[in-house]
Amino acid sequence: MELYIKAFPNIPKIQPKVTSFHRATTKRKRMGNKASTAKIIEMQSASQWRAQLEASKQSNKLLVVDFSATWCGPCKWMEPVIEEYANLYADVEFIKIDVDTLEDVARQFKVEAMPTFVLVKKGKEICRLVGAKKTELQKLIEKHRFDN
Repeated sequence: MELYIKAFPNIPKIQPKVTSFHRATTKRKRMGNKASTAKIIEMQSASQWRAQLEASKQSNKLLVVDFSATWCGPCKWMEPVIEEYANLYADVEFIKIDVDTLEDVARQFKVEAMPTFVLVKKGKEICRLVGAKKTELQKLIEKHRFDN
């Protein structure tokens, strides 16, 4: 980390983001062995996703679908945030979809940037948020979790 900052001292706009990402990554490593009670369902196949989406049509439960990628820095930064929200909102289902693994699903939802959070209720998209925007995501969850 320090080598990166020393190697590129003329990039002040990137430095705070890199430092912030490094802090978040370090914090996650320190917390590493702590068991999380968060229930985040990682989709492994398109058929698993279709079954989940179909089941959501029969429920009034809010789904927060996190479209992310393993190589995406902002996605990694949001991982502990999503875990926090999954613990906080037991009445909301959190789904994680890797855009490289499930390209067709990402294309179906017209995901063009990561992270993209799609909120789904009764099988239909009700809104979306593009980017690592912790506060805005929480506001959307609060707004839509009890909507009919």
